[in-house]
Amino acid sequence: MNDAAICLFPWDLQDEGLEQVLQFAADSGLTSLFLASVYHAGWFVRPHNPKQKCYMAEDGVAYFHPTESLYEATPLKPKVAEIARQADWFAKVSQRLDDFGLRLTAWTVCMHNTRLGLVHPEDTVRNAWGDSYPHALCPASPAVRSYVRALVKDLVSQYPLRTIFLEALNYRGRQHGHHHERDGTPFGPLENRLLDISFSGHDIAQAELAGVDTEPLRAAILSHLNEFLAYVPLRSPNAPETMEQFLNNHPSLADYLAMLDDQVSSLATEIKDDIRESGVL
Repeated sequence: MNDAAICLFPWDLQDEGLEQVLQFAADSGLTSLFLASVYHAGWFVRPHNPKQKCYMAEDGVAYFHPTESLYEATPLKPKVAEIARQADWFAKVSQRLDDFGLRLTAWTVCMHNTRLGLVHPEDTVRNAWGDSYPHALCPASPAVRSYVRALVKDLVSQYPLRTIFLEALNYRGRQHGHHHERDGTPFGPLENRLLDISFSGHDIAQAELAGVDTEPLRAAILSHLNEFLAYVPLRSPNAPETMEQFLNNHPSLADYLAMLDDQVSSLATEIKDDIRESGVL
C-alpha cells in the first residue's frame, strides 16, 4: 500500500481548524492522516500553530471516546484527554474523510504510558534490581495485553480506519528522555543494555514456562552491575565489555531474551487475529 501521510494531533485540528487542516492535506497531495489516538507526554514546539507555540501534552491519554465495556477484563483503563472530552476528534475527522479523499490511521502508543505505569507498577518493566520503570508497561503482563488489545478493538470497531499504527509495542528501556533524567554515572553500552532487560514478575513467570531459570541469570547481571558501580569510572579487571562477551559467559541470557521477544510477537499476533475480519491493516 502506497501512502503519503501526515502525523497529526488533535490540538492541530482544534487550533488550526478541522477544515483547514484537511484541505491542506488534500492540497498537498497527501492520502492519509495518522491521527494520534493514545499518546504519551511531550513538550512540543509548534511553529505554525496560531494559538500556542510551545505546548506540554497530557501523559498517556486517549484522544477518542473509549467504549468502557471493552476494558472490563483489565484494571488499566484509558483516560480521555481534556482536549477530547467535548469533541471526539476521531469521529469529527471520520465524517469528513470522503470530502477530501483521505484515509485515516489510528496512531496508537502502546507500552509507553507513565500515567498507567505509576498507578499500576506491578504491570511495568522492572530491572534486575527490581526497580520499576513507570514509563514502560510490560508486554508479558496479562492486564497490559488485555488493555492494548482492547484499545485496538475499540478503535477498529468505532471508526472507518484504513490502518492502525502501533508505536512502542515492545519492551521499553531505562532511558526515557523525560522527567529530568540524571545518570551521574558513565554507563557503557553493555551496562545500558543490561539495565534495559526486564525481570518483572510476569516475565519471570513466562520464563519458567519456557524452561529458563531466571535467578542465576538475574544474579549474574546484578553481580556485573554492582561490580561496575563499585569501580566506575574505572573498569573492573576481566569484566566483559560487550553484550557478546556477556552472552558467551551466560548463554542462558539468549534464551531469556528470546522469551521476551516472544511476548511481543505473540501479542502482535493476537492483535492481528482480533481485527482480521475488520479489513483494517
